[in-house]
Amino acid sequence: MHRLEKPGRVVVFSFLAIVAGLFCFSTATAQGENRGDLNLNGLPFELADAAIFANYFATGMSAFTIDPDSQIAATDIDMDGLCLTVADYVMMTRIEMGEGDPPPADPDTFAVSVTYNYTDTSVIVSARFDEIPSSMYMEFDFAAEPTWNGRLLRDDGVISMGTAGAGRALAMLITGMSGIPSGSGYVSLVELAYQEGGPTSIRAGVLGTGGDQGIVTEDTTYIVGDVNDDGKINIGDAIYIIRWIFSGGFVPPHLPTVDVNCDGAYNIGDAVYIISYIFRSGPCPCGPPTGGLVSHSNCLAMETINGDGQKTATQDCIEYQYDGQGMLTLTHTNAGLNCCPENFAATVTIEEGVITIDETPIPGLCECLCLFNIDYRVISLPPGTYQISVREQCLDGDDLPLQFTADLVSGPSGSFCLERDHYPW
Repeated sequence: MHRLEKPGRVVVFSFLAIVAGLFCFSTATAQGENRGDLNLNGLPFELADAAIFANYFATGMSAFTIDPDSQIAATDIDMDGLCLTVADYVMMTRIEMGEGDPPPADPDTFAVSVTYNYTDTSVIVSARFDEIPSSMYMEFDFAAEPTWNGRLLRDDGVISMGTAGAGRALAMLITGMSGIPSGSGYVSLVELAYQEGGPTSIRAGVLGTGGDQGIVTEDTTYIVGDVNDDGKINIGDAIYIIRWIFSGGFVPPHLPTVDVNCDGAYNIGDAVYIISYIFRSGPCPCGPPTGGLVSHSNCLAMETINGDGQKTATQDCIEYQYDGQGMLTLTHTNAGLNCCPENFAATVTIEEGVITIDETPIPGLCECLCLFNIDYRVISLPPGTYQISVREQCLDGDDLPLQFTADLVSGPSGSFCLERDHYPW
């Protein structure tokens, strides 16, 4: 039986409310002037300001007794137009702890990939950061009021954590995360143990040490056998399993990657299976083909008009590469989407020789379009010939679909493009 890292310091907060997603109706100038000054004395980010914010979570709107409208506007610490959110409180806490100055009104963003490893009685949250994080919050929803216990999985003495339960919701607050390295793979952060059913949904947000906002996406794609999540199946994966089981090593980012022999267990037999596959031409790791979105670019271009008043044409392309071992990577270049999506709700399905990428329409408050590059990955895909089809958001009635056939045996890499004569192409 493997063991987890020793738990770190835990601080428990007693909140009666988890999140209040109230829009700030004051002007942006007023918000900027009062940001962090909840007691409206002209001195922002005092301990008294943090106490008022914490009191709101305990007692509700009665915490604001001076000028409620102005005090509520002052809680938009991250300047995202939403007041009284856990994200604002996380940022307030970071500033109060001396981990940095208040961020600018338009903070930069960085990528945070998270994984959730479930057992019958717990979930282990791991994350991979593109930048050094400062604070992280998570919200867990349950079908019924949970009986729970949360603990940190790091023992460096730097991270502190706050949890709050209210009815069927649970919030977890982690601060002092600047000791976590960036760009070094997944880090096991916290284990949430529960009884009588796990969470029905999990949301997360991250702040960087410089005030940047982390864009959190769940990593649901993996290769069975790629236990250390480096994109390859090699001896390092067998070593990872052995260290995890016998030496208290880190929990694998995706537990299903361990069960390479499909016996329903995670044990030394899986490490032996990988070694046999690599050095003795043993059978491939098992598992059906699956796929999903891996990453996406920022906005590449907004709608433009050339000198003649005609909209510019752009190629709409799919680039692909197959590694011969079951992994197919695809990039949709110049994908036309809403210019400010909150997330990229794209799915990949594989059925009867057809790989379908469905770029679901994403609602938004902005009336503009933008071009993105979106990366997808399909795993456990046998060699063969496949039809690849993309269901796009912004096609007109006469537009040809982005659809083609690829022989991954004779041509393991290539591209297919269509010329679009109207925006967003």
